[in-house]
Amino acid sequence: MRCHLACCICFVATASASQLTAALLLCLQILTHMKEKLQYVEKENSSLETGLTDLDTSMIAQRDSLTQLKATRDALRTKGRTIKASSVYVTSAPLLADLEVGGGRCCVPMRMKETGHEMTLE
Repeated sequence: MRCHLACCICFVATASASQLTAALLLCLQILTHMKEKLQYVEKENSSLETGLTDLDTSMIAQRDSLTQLKATRDALRTKGRTIKASSVYVTSAPLLADLEVGGGRCCVPMRMKETGHEMTLE
């Protein structure tokens, strides 16, 4: 630090006024450029932070939605397992759905009557 200060004092003592003004002007230009660049970077950083905040809120909402969907899926899996376990002989999906709707018993009594080659409901 002392050496640098001594060099500056030596430069000031030996330099002319035009050299000093040129050096000061160069330092001022460098400082102005650095200040403008800092302002630009801060502005860009703030815009990126707002984008990051938006992405974070979106991600949190999607995680919550995923958790709800997984809970619904697990509930449906459990319901399917209980239906499958309760119906030993029924393996058809439409029959299982009818059993679930009717509570295990037929809701509407139906009789099939064979007439020739076609079947009709009575």
